[in-house]
Amino acid sequence: EPLVELELIPEAGDFTVTFSNQAGESVKLGKSGDNFFFDRSASGKTDFHAEFGKVHQLPLEGIQIQSLRVFMDQSS
Repeated sequence: EPLVELELIPEAGDFTVTFSNQAGESVKLGKSGDNFFFDRSASGKTDFHAEFGKVHQLPLEGIQIQSLRVFMDQSS
């Protein structure tokens, strides 16, 4: 069961949403140009898998983001 469920409705153009804690750890997601990205590079312990702490990008290929639902649980 999620601890937090958010529905975001971004305005047109690029955006970044940052989730952070008091330890200075953060996760970012957003749209930059024609790419959607998910950045866990500053999320805390990331060395358990080579790909975990990287910025992951998905080409949108012209898809317009109307809304975005984010689910976070205790391990997020």
